[in-house]
Amino acid sequence: MGKVLVTKKNLDKFVKEDSKSFLVDDTIILSPGVKDILDERGVKLIYKNNIDRNVEKEDILKRVSRILKEDFNIKNEEKINKITTKVLEKIKN
Repeated sequence: MGKVLVTKKNLDKFVKEDSKSFLVDDTIILSPGVKDILDERGVKLIYKNNIDRNVEKEDILKRVSRILKEDFNIKNEEKINKITTKVLEKIKN
């Protein structure tokens, strides 16, 4: 997969207006204007290569579970377990 340029025109496709943080990995390129907008909104940029690799598995599971429940209104525990398992598999790669 190639890199994606996030510009003023497509920013809302990647970051909700009320978001507090945005994960930037090696597939994302932010234009200078986008960085200014995110700064104005108070959005914290989290660069994937700076994430602490020693985060406990249970902490990750709790965070993903909370996001699924609060942000995506997913209440089915079986579905949450499947999604968190997939997330952990991707993180290990």
